Amino acid sequence: MRTCGFGSLLLALLIWIIDINGKKKWSLFFESFGINPLYLYVQADVLAVILDKCGIASYVYTDVLAPLFGNFGGSLAWAILFVVLNWIPGYWLYKKRIYIKL
Repeated sequence: MRTCGFGSLLLALLIWIIDINGKKKWSLFFESFGINPLYLYVQADVLAVILDKCGIASYVYTDVLAPLFGNFGGSLAWAILFVVLNWIPGYWLYKKRIYIKL
């Protein structure tokens, strides 16, 4: 129950900051996710399967990120890296004004 209320307050705050006050520059990173959300959802799933089957995901986490940042920090670093990997094609589509719809 509390999480829904906090989420609603956060959404209201973001609407006030971005839409009403026009402070959009900092939210540009997230805009590409909102333009093609279904495509990026499918892309993230396909990319996760490919990285897992090739062993790249476990190598990057186990041999690179976990020794540098520890288990929790390495997990966070992998999550951020994965989001950025998915953002790159989404941003390219956003810049080229390619909108994938059903």
